[in-house]
Amino acid sequence: MMHTTPNAARPVSNDEPTCMLRWVFQRGAVALTCAVEAAADRSSYEVCVFPHWNVSLGTVERFAAPGSALQRHAEIALRLRESGWVAQYSATHESGIAA
Repeated sequence: MMHTTPNAARPVSNDEPTCMLRWVFQRGAVALTCAVEAAADRSSYEVCVFPHWNVSLGTVERFAAPGSALQRHAEIALRLRESGWVAQYSATHESGIAA
């Protein structure tokens, strides 16, 4: 007879933000990431824009509601597309940029 024990519960980090949406935009040879992240406790939502060529130039805007953050992401995405940036949509994020 085989005896099994349930797997021990793994601790979950409550400190890490959750990425809700992340798009990578490209124009020519340059790229930037525009993302929406939720605080671990869902008390705030951040819209982050990070140019891949110099992440120190990144910006972060904080919102109290997810809808407001998603709307801001949409506004930024529209302006980027109007300026010639092309969104790279994929199921996974492969750029290595932590937004």
